Amino acid sequence: SRPIQTEREKADLREVVQAALERIGRLEGADAVETGTNLPSEPVFVAADREKLTRAVENVLRNACEAMGWRGRVEIGLTVEADRVRLSISDTGPGVSAEVVGKLFDPFFTTKPDGTGLGLSIAYGILEGHGGSIALDASRSAGATFLIDLPQMSKK
Repeated sequence: SRPIQTEREKADLREVVQAALERIGRLEGADAVETGTNLPSEPVFVAADREKLTRAVENVLRNACEAMGWRGRVEIGLTVEADRVRLSISDTGPGVSAEVVGKLFDPFFTTKPDGTGLGLSIAYGILEGHGGSIALDASRSAGATFLIDLPQMSKK
């Protein structure tokens, strides 16, 4: 897939996360998923197409919820590292098998009987279009953690 073109403006990544959480919260079954956030108190600015970036985060959150069967906990963290920001999305699901890891972001690849295989692929394209990246943190023994890195904008 090719990167998705974006119209960028200054956006607080904390607000993007909250908007994605609100959208997921409106879905059937979402009330059985606990969420926790560890977000900075100060704004974390990125140059973003706010709607597309919200969709990317929403797709990763939806993937986590579906992997857990809409039962469990999702933790979202946001840290600033020099000129980059890192968003982590962790779930308490079954994790990702070694044979699946290399295919996670491929269009139309899914392990779910009713999935389209587009959610993570679309998120990947949107994040690449923002100069960012997404990867699975394979260091966890249970559940899954996706790491999203984006360039940070100046606070000015």
